[in-house]
Amino acid sequence: MKIVFNGDSITDFYRDRSDPHHLGRGYVKYVGEQLRAVLADEMPELLNFGIGGETTEQLINRFRAECIETKPDIVVILIGINDAAFGMSDEVY
Repeated sequence: MKIVFNGDSITDFYRDRSDPHHLGRGYVKYVGEQLRAVLADEMPELLNFGIGGETTEQLINRFRAECIETKPDIVVILIGINDAAFGMSDEVY
């Protein structure tokens, strides 16, 4: 099984962007720890593609490469606060 995490800073949270297997120091790391505790020998592959400061539109531009071409079983996306912070219109959002 493969799980892809994507989003903005809440997902990125100090991850090593040169290594998608690096989970960072935020919620993705804690999800990984919980999965390891529960699944042990059946641990899924976890990939983190979060980028702090990005908007939904920027994530959409990366979506094919990171969330489709990696062929995950599950995709987790947390994004949106930067859209509000940068004044994105309701129509675009």
